[in-house]
Amino acid sequence: MANQPLVEIGRMLWELILSRPITREVHAAYVQTDAFLMIGDDLEKIRAQVRILEERTTLTPEETALATKIKASVDALSRSRLQSAPLHAPA
Repeated sequence: MANQPLVEIGRMLWELILSRPITREVHAAYVQTDAFLMIGDDLEKIRAQVRILEERTTLTPEETALATKIKASVDALSRSRLQSAPLHAPA
């Protein structure tokens, strides 16, 4: 079963990526890089995608608001995962 918060974050990310041709082009170029492909954590991949769009394009006010919302959602989900992670006893 899909993680609903992660699905919603993915939808917001796609909305940001598809908002203009330049964001699509920057994103397409970045996700083909070794730097991106080496990221193993799904939330870190989302953070990296938003960061690259912020760094390599001039986002509109609406896009900036969406990027801020995505980052806040990723941070909240990350905290939620940490709080629900099982504690392991030392070996």
